[in-house]
Amino acid sequence: MVPLSLILTVSYGAATLAHVLLTVLILANWRRHPLTWLLLLAGMAGLAWAGSGLVGWSWFGIRGLPEFLGIARDLAWCLFLQRLILYLGADGPGRLPALLRWLPGLSAGLALAGLLLLGSGTFPLPPEVLGRLVPVAQLALALAGILLVENMVLNCPPDFRWAAKYFAIGLGGLFLYDFLLYADAALFVRVSTELALARGAVAALALAVIGVAVARSAGWAPRIHVSRRIAFYSMSFLVAGCYLLVMAAAGFYARRVGGDWGDFLGVLVLFCAIGLFAVLAASGRARAVARRFLAEHFYSHRHDYRQEWRRFIDALSQDGDRADLGERVIRAIAGIFEVPEGGLWLRTPYGVSLAASWNISRWRLDGAAMQLPPDDALVARLERERALHDLTKLGEAERPDWLAQVRRAWIAVPLVHRDALVGFAVLGTPRVPTRLTEEDRQLLLLLGRQAGSYLAERTLGEELAEVRRFAAFSRRVTYATHDLKNVAAQLSLLLDNARRCKDDPAFIADMLETVRHAVDRADVLLRRIGGGLDGNGAPEPAAVADALRQAVRRAGGGGRGVRLAGSVEAMVRVDVAEFTAALDHLLANAVEAAGPRGSIVVLGRRQETAVVIEVQDDGAGMSPEFLRDGLFRPFRSGKPGGYGIGVFEVRDFAHRAGGRLEVESRPGQGTTMRLVLPADGASDHPLKQAAGLD
Repeated sequence: MVPLSLILTVSYGAATLAHVLLTVLILANWRRHPLTWLLLLAGMAGLAWAGSGLVGWSWFGIRGLPEFLGIARDLAWCLFLQRLILYLGADGPGRLPALLRWLPGLSAGLALAGLLLLGSGTFPLPPEVLGRLVPVAQLALALAGILLVENMVLNCPPDFRWAAKYFAIGLGGLFLYDFLLYADAALFVRVSTELALARGAVAALALAVIGVAVARSAGWAPRIHVSRRIAFYSMSFLVAGCYLLVMAAAGFYARRVGGDWGDFLGVLVLFCAIGLFAVLAASGRARAVARRFLAEHFYSHRHDYRQEWRRFIDALSQDGDRADLGERVIRAIAGIFEVPEGGLWLRTPYGVSLAASWNISRWRLDGAAMQLPPDDALVARLERERALHDLTKLGEAERPDWLAQVRRAWIAVPLVHRDALVGFAVLGTPRVPTRLTEEDRQLLLLLGRQAGSYLAERTLGEELAEVRRFAAFSRRVTYATHDLKNVAAQLSLLLDNARRCKDDPAFIADMLETVRHAVDRADVLLRRIGGGLDGNGAPEPAAVADALRQAVRRAGGGGRGVRLAGSVEAMVRVDVAEFTAALDHLLANAVEAAGPRGSIVVLGRRQETAVVIEVQDDGAGMSPEFLRDGLFRPFRSGKPGGYGIGVFEVRDFAHRAGGRLEVESRPGQGTTMRLVLPADGASDHPLKQAAGLD
């Protein structure tokens, strides 16, 4: 006599295998199927039911689990049929009768509630009543399924009957058998062992017919889209579930046949199975194999272009990533084919050099690979053809010497910007052996162009920053040269006066002070040229009266007709070194404009919340055209040998200090330079607000 356990294993093993094959078939037709998610739900619910029946009528102490999962399976198929009828009907939801809307859910809820009450030992009703209520509710669920199948057949449009008839045969068979099973259980208040054992085999036969319907429904108009990520995780959960079911069955078998060692062997098998599953789940190669299998067998295109493009752009534009742009380019391109390593070579004025790398410690590159000559064979081919190159197929004559050391090199991707080769990326061997298709080549060339544009823009940005640094250095040198001219003029004036006043003690003291100032000024200029000072130091209070007296003394005092006609006891908050240089520039320009016999008047006064410093000379003056077009432009001067920098530098200082520089001049009537600065403590002065320094 055949043992019942063997019949159960064969019956529900066939049902488990049939559900696995149906789930794979559903995923294979995913993109072209409008109801795939409900089909997948029903298939996975049936897989769980068949698996629980395969390993036994109890599962980790939960008795009656197959009954729970059987109700869930029938309810999932009812939901699929409801949605299918609404999809096929020309008149919308009105084609589905009200009874068929709520009967499946109500009967399934009653059946589940009855099973829970029976399992918990709580009997709000007599046990005999509950014993009849559960099969009656299951009988109602099966009847709802039969009515839904009938409604689908009656309302099916002619163009869908080719596939609908197999849905009707398969699902009708499932529900008719369940109707027979639960009618017998309701009549005799027990479940027939023979009918329950054969239920798995009947389900396997019915699923074979349903599989034909699924295959024939591939022409349905697509109304839903499931991303590859969801499909990947669904397939992963499916595989993991099947794996754990098989391992659990193996552990159960080991306990049953192992005798005294049964419990030990069962625990050992389960532990090894879980450990092996954890290792596979953490393996990058295993994930790569799964993604490649999914892309090649379940989708018409190998790549999800929307997802790949978003991932690529996000990788290149992540400013918060500590990795260099070159490394991000390698990782973004390599990630498409699950490549774990790569290198990036960029063109420079001196050749082609390795600019970035990622996990290439095994490549063992030498100095020749770090800096390639401009006439390198691979670079020349990429420049000429602008196409992908499979480095594994290069002959010995075509393979450069430096590339011969890179045993793991796979393909070279050209990086192009505006039809010019910016560089190229070399990708290592992928985790999964991959044969490049035309689709792969076009995608890689497109990504290479985008990456080439990013890298070219970065190079241009670096060159622009370098040009700006040189411009800033040149500006500092220009200012310093002009200031050194003023220092040299002060020392020259000092020597001229020394011949006449060398015996005057007051002159000697004044000469020493002037020399000390010249030395300090020269030291400041040298540090500014070297970058030690950027010309915009921290502001600090400065006494206007003291600054004017010292500036007049440095300009030559009475020897050159410089006279301090009035001062003001006020403070300004400025960069003291720049303030001193600005006064020296104004006085030097006035002295040069007035000549040996001219006179210069310096005046300081208070005007509301501002301090006004005026320098007046009786020189030749300037024309309106020069005031408008040339005075504040660098390198344009109205004096022979002038640099045209002084007034430009003074106006720049006044603007940064929150003030302004005013000029009044007429030909033959001299010039007045008026430096207006906010007094210390007048932070809300309109001058600062206008300069945008508040």
